[in-house]
Amino acid sequence: MNDSRLINTAISSILQQVAEAAAAAVFENGVEKLPPPTHTIYFLGNKHDRKLNIIMGEVKISSISMPEKHVTLTTSCWAHLMSIRHQINIELEEIELYVRSIAYRAHIGDNYYVSVTSGFVDIRHFYVPYGLPCDQVRPSYNGLALRLDEWNHLLKLVPTIHKRHPELIIAEPSDKENSQKAIHDKQD
Repeated sequence: MNDSRLINTAISSILQQVAEAAAAAVFENGVEKLPPPTHTIYFLGNKHDRKLNIIMGEVKISSISMPEKHVTLTTSCWAHLMSIRHQINIELEEIELYVRSIAYRAHIGDNYYVSVTSGFVDIRHFYVPYGLPCDQVRPSYNGLALRLDEWNHLLKLVPTIHKRHPELIIAEPSDKENSQKAIHDKQD
């Protein structure tokens, strides 16, 4: 398993270097600058078990060890996630310091919610069971939890991601809108 990760990392690095060299060569010859890359891969955290794959404005985060565990975020969902990242960090700190036993959950669009519980940032698709009111959402199996080191690594990559994929930078919702969408659930 480690060999495949090393190979994937090496291939990703080589492809990135080739693309950058080609872009520099074209630019140096006076030819119009190449468009930004449409496909980028990052591996998150110390274990490199989470792969962040950006293809044409969609962000897919998946597990290497369990490929069925993944989320695919649209540009809008990504923008919502980025707009609440500071609040997520505050919630992580408060849960870690045992200031309160409250989990945080915020809707980021397309039936995706971000939840914070005991050192994890869980991004999951929710659904409404047949016959229940719209406010009775339930988590589905579609989603994954990021460990603290993976979440922090993702946050460190955000400037690079936005530089390489400017289409992911769209008007983020205001803090007031975000606070109205966030739900605090009591943990017993």
